[in-house]
Amino acid sequence: MDDKSVYTYVWNDKAASPYLHGTDKLWLSFEDVRSVKAKANYAKELNIAGVMVYHIGRNF
Repeated sequence: MDDKSVYTYVWNDKAASPYLHGTDKLWLSFEDVRSVKAKANYAKELNIAGVMVYHIGRNF
């Protein structure tokens, strides 16, 4: 990513997830409040006993 890049927020209905697409041709997938709520509601609808959350932390 450079300081001159412009990123557009895009919502993917099928995946219930957002991503950013930049003018520098980078693509960034992530979870936000909307996607976590959608996935939690999906788990509730299916009466799933639990869900897993995985975090990859990295310091630059």
